[in-house]
Amino acid sequence: MINGEARREGLKLSLQRSISAPDGRPSPSRQVSEAAVAPRPLSNSLPASPSSEAAQMKKTLVLSRTQQCSGEQLSKRLHQGANTTFVLLDVRPFMAFNTSHIQGAINLNCMDRFNRRRLQLGKASLAELATNKEAKELLRRRTFREFIVCDEATTDLNLLPSGHPLFMVLSALLEDNRQPVLLTGGMEAFGRQFSDLCDSELRPVSSDSVPDCATQLRERADQIEQTQVTQILPFLYVGNQHDAKDLERLKSRGITRVLNVTAHLPAYHQQAGVSYKALPAADNGQQNISQYFDEAVQFIEDARRLGTRVLVHCVAGVSRSPTIAIAYVMKCLQMSMVEAYSLVKSRRPIISPNLNFMGQLLEWERCLQPEVEGRGGDAARLPSGAAAGQSSPCRPLETCTS
Repeated sequence: MINGEARREGLKLSLQRSISAPDGRPSPSRQVSEAAVAPRPLSNSLPASPSSEAAQMKKTLVLSRTQQCSGEQLSKRLHQGANTTFVLLDVRPFMAFNTSHIQGAINLNCMDRFNRRRLQLGKASLAELATNKEAKELLRRRTFREFIVCDEATTDLNLLPSGHPLFMVLSALLEDNRQPVLLTGGMEAFGRQFSDLCDSELRPVSSDSVPDCATQLRERADQIEQTQVTQILPFLYVGNQHDAKDLERLKSRGITRVLNVTAHLPAYHQQAGVSYKALPAADNGQQNISQYFDEAVQFIEDARRLGTRVLVHCVAGVSRSPTIAIAYVMKCLQMSMVEAYSLVKSRRPIISPNLNFMGQLLEWERCLQPEVEGRGGDAARLPSGAAAGQSSPCRPLETCTS
């Protein structure tokens, strides 16, 4: 029994000596391991992350290499016809750009979070963010090196965060070996000083310009009144109440289906074999017109598949019916709101959906965007043919709710 205990004591001693120095002090290797796990003193601030350091370096580069241009300097160049040597980019939201912008400016749709993310990751070029085909082609060329960029009212780039859309555009220009120039004060300052060089649908009315404004309003009313039914697509027309009332006009264009986007106009020619659908929408800032988008798209699609033609009309053919046409083009041609708006306006220049409807079209674009991404960015094509039973280019209606 005693011998067994002695053997156990010997084992303990051997084990202790195996991890300690002969004199019983801890071995150097053990001292290192204990020092490695010793708690470190707390620092006053966290070290900057690599991503934040890279963003700061990029911001510093943009600040150092971006030139500046005053509104007066730009106005002189525009008056002298020197705008053939540079490109003017406007990074404001599309609705602000459409309300007022410098003549010849190209609008970039970079305020959308999805587009900003793609631009930030280098997955989108500035040409892809341009809002019309001509601008896209211009930005793809290497003809121009100088690009003057404006937003709403920026005067000092130092005050903006590195993730601001303006910084992303300036950075993208530098990476593409272009020369970015900031218009100091943006559109707000330039428009206030040089309104004659701006295109605007909403001009302030002053007392000394009342006669001119009244004349413009009369001319605008005459233009709206004289504009007849407009063909947007081979099977889709947009018009006003007079177009809907004129049976001969409908017959001459082969229109047999009418989508009435008003709350009070009747189905004029139902007895003559014209199919009608009414969407009781008002033209105001409270109307939820997006609730009718899927229903309207289905009605228009039915006409296309049956080989017939459809008229979408409201009272004047300026706000409600163009909004429905834009919504259809966005969904079935896989276009952005800006592209669809430009297409419809190019066919019918008098259109002017109210701001409430424009906002709902932007929401409609966000609703449709996942499907566009799922298609891998394929270019949209016009629905060809109108034979019965032809498959629809639209995605399934039930995959999006408005």
